[in-house]
Order: sequence, then structure tokens, then C-alpha cells
Amino acid sequence: PDPDDQEGAHIQCGENAKAVRLALSRYVAAHRSAYPKTLQELVPDQLSALPECRMAQSGFHYEVVAGKVELTCSRHGLR
Repeated sequence: PDPDDQEGAHIQCGENAKAVRLALSRYVAAHRSAYPKTLQELVPDQLSALPECRMAQSGFHYEVVAGKVELTCSRHGLR
């Protein structure tokens, strides 16, 4: 694998995670501090589509633990 492509994918994955976190913040603000059950609930009001990591070829795993959001990419770990 091309190291530059891997680094670019890692950077893009981080940007995607930021976009999801921002969308989650907007969702929580609009829904009386309630988090969505799944990330799919962010579409289409907060995101036009759920971003995926091109290296993992999958979306993020999402859960709320003790009021804190954890997003995980299977390729790049916790974000």
C-alpha cells in the first residue's frame, strides 16, 4: 500500500469524524439534549450522507458512554 495514500486516508477519516461530531452536536441541540440512537438519524437533516473511511470501507461505530460520544473507525481506532 502507498504510504501517502494511507496518510491521506487517515487525515480524511479524521475530517469525517469531525463532521460527524459536529452533526451530533447540532442534533443534540435540536432534540433537547438527546443523542440519536444511530448515526443514520443524522441523515438528511444534519448530514447529506454518513461518511465512511475509505481504508476501512465502512462507517463509524458510535456509542454514548457516560454522556460522552465515542466514534470508532475500525481502521484508525478511536476518534
